[in-house]
This record gives sequence, structure tokens and C-alpha cells, in this order.
Amino acid sequence: MKNSKLVVALGAVIAALVSSGPVAAQDSGFYLGGALGQSKFKEWCDTGGSPITLTSCGDTDTAWKLLGGYRFGPNFALEGSLIDWGEVSATT
Repeated sequence: MKNSKLVVALGAVIAALVSSGPVAAQDSGFYLGGALGQSKFKEWCDTGGSPITLTSCGDTDTAWKLLGGYRFGPNFALEGSLIDWGEVSATT
């Protein structure tokens, strides 16, 4: 729970920085971006007929992405990103 509050706060800061001055049609320069959302691990909690019974399973979590790079020209850029898709928790 504490981690999701940090992600929401980080997302708000990134959104404020990105929306403060849109960079339109520039040929070169640094750029930053980010995303915040919810991840759903489809069929993760489905045991598929195995003898294992799960008493609880959490297959949704907060996901976020932070990216940045440098655009050298209109056709070439170098970019890096940091992504956290969240985690699944289950108890048997």
C-alpha cells in the first residue's frame, strides 16, 4: 500500500513536469516521459486443475514507467526506460 502511494505521487510529479511546457516539432534535445496505470496478470491465479488450492491471490497491481532520452535529429534518438509492472501475491 505504501508503495502504491509513492507511485501515485511520482506519477503526479512527472505529469506536472511533462505538461508544463510541451515540446512540439523540435529536431533535437532531451525529453522525459512517464506512464501510470494498473497491471493485470491474466490467468495467473488459475491453477488449471492442479491439486494446489489458493486461499487468496492478488493478480492486479499498480504499474509505472519512466523514460527519457536525447533526440539527435529528426530521425535518430537514444532512449532508456525504467518499468515496474507490479507483482502477484498468492497464499496456499
